[in-house]
Amino acid sequence: MLRLVFACLSLSLPLSSLAVAQDQGTPAEQQACEPDVNRLCHDAGSDRDKVIVCLNQKVRQLSPACRTVILFYTQEKICGRDASRLCSGVVQDREQLFACMSHKTRSLSPSCRQAFMVYARERH
Repeated sequence: MLRLVFACLSLSLPLSSLAVAQDQGTPAEQQACEPDVNRLCHDAGSDRDKVIVCLNQKVRQLSPACRTVILFYTQEKICGRDASRLCSGVVQDREQLFACMSHKTRSLSPSCRQAFMVYARERH
């Protein structure tokens, strides 16, 4: 699942380049953020790190669909170890992973707990 962490980073690339990054997110996730990348982060070009930083900095300006994607991947990057340790049986399904981690918030590391709470609050 950690291979999906930067899925939305490929969104700043032309559509023909998105095929190369298919394993970095679903087409629906890529499509959810493409307009926001073009609207808010076009100056980042194709630099994946700059795109993700830009989207994170402008998370409140993102469409609801893209906000969910960005917050999920940010939370996933921070919580990857906790998710593997606590919810290893469901890490391939976003909603099941969210439900599993929701039931185990006391066992999350402090940084993961904070990222998870932001994701839970802002995801819809």
